[in-house]
Amino acid sequence: MRRAKPTDQSEIKAAQCWDHHDMDDAATTALLQMEAEEEARLLREEHEFMSLSNELEHDENTDWLRGCGWPRWFAHKPLHLIIATSRAPPSRNQTFHLGTWNGMNWTSCKATEAKLRRLLEIVSLAMDRCEETLAQTPRAMRCWLRSWGSHFYAYPFELPQRAATRARYRSYLNRFLCYVFRSWQVCQALSQSLEEVYGLRLSQAQAQGMESVWSGLTTDRSEWTESSSSSRISEILFQLLVTFWTDLSTDGMLERKAIVHFSGVLGIHPYELAYRTAYDYTPYLSALLWVGRLIILEYALPLRAYTTLDVPWPARAAYVDQGKRLCVDIRPMYLQRGSFSPMGYLIERLQHGRAIAKREGPRTNMTWSADGQTLDIAGSRITMQEFRQTV
Repeated sequence: MRRAKPTDQSEIKAAQCWDHHDMDDAATTALLQMEAEEEARLLREEHEFMSLSNELEHDENTDWLRGCGWPRWFAHKPLHLIIATSRAPPSRNQTFHLGTWNGMNWTSCKATEAKLRRLLEIVSLAMDRCEETLAQTPRAMRCWLRSWGSHFYAYPFELPQRAATRARYRSYLNRFLCYVFRSWQVCQALSQSLEEVYGLRLSQAQAQGMESVWSGLTTDRSEWTESSSSSRISEILFQLLVTFWTDLSTDGMLERKAIVHFSGVLGIHPYELAYRTAYDYTPYLSALLWVGRLIILEYALPLRAYTTLDVPWPARAAYVDQGKRLCVDIRPMYLQRGSFSPMGYLIERLQHGRAIAKREGPRTNMTWSADGQTLDIAGSRITMQEFRQTV
């Protein structure tokens, strides 16, 4: 229904406010629609392997790859080994074969894989605690948490609506932990340099934290209970995650940070070993950003205190000004675009990727059936008989 034309100044101002509100709603709707399309695209990618060449970036001189820098990061690195190292551990108790490189057979032993399975159970407990904190966080705080600039974003950070999306976001954190712990263990076993083989560099605090977590993991199922031991290892693991997500750069070389490095690992397609396009890659950035915000919220304003650490972390109630804690002490350093933090880098890449994806648009996938009688174009199927009738 059309609105009547305003006749006086008060009506004109009201109409302008109304139009501005409509513009905000339209922008928000467009943003949510883009995120939904990215999630749907990621789901399709998992099931479509015949048209991979149309979704991968083979030209390393594109604006997208120059901005990402992946060809430089992974130059002369064994991409097949990197991808295998980032996979989840096998469900059965067996040695995990990563591949062959430099004349050596790279494997992860049964004991390492068993500990990684236990590690993923512990990180699930830590993430449950983070989500509990999120559920008890006021809306205004969650809006500031989602704001990537100095402005207030009126839509709060919250759990994904779909359980499958939430599980997929968590799976990327699981893959990150498998990647850093497995590569660390394998390089130690083979007396190889972690940085030379994988391009991964760990700070002293991160290496010490990984050693504490690894030594505290047990593979004895009789001890896999909600005991004080499990609570302590869960808190130590979360402390380690914080060292990864708050790892600031002093020289602007963010690719040396573990989270940023792993974001590049996600940019390598596991089957073609080529780099993903901006259109194909942005959902992974959205997932990492969601995980990062959740972890930093728990670090900044935990609902419950971390009492088993050597230096306990207080609960949010211990902070006199919780708003200052989040908006002054935490956001400028770790959550804003332009900061020398992993989150700052991921936000920048997401904005760059969306701009390129919007300019280039989606790429149509065209595949033939095995018998050569059906053409699939972007999910629509046309048989050869239908094609002849069209003429």
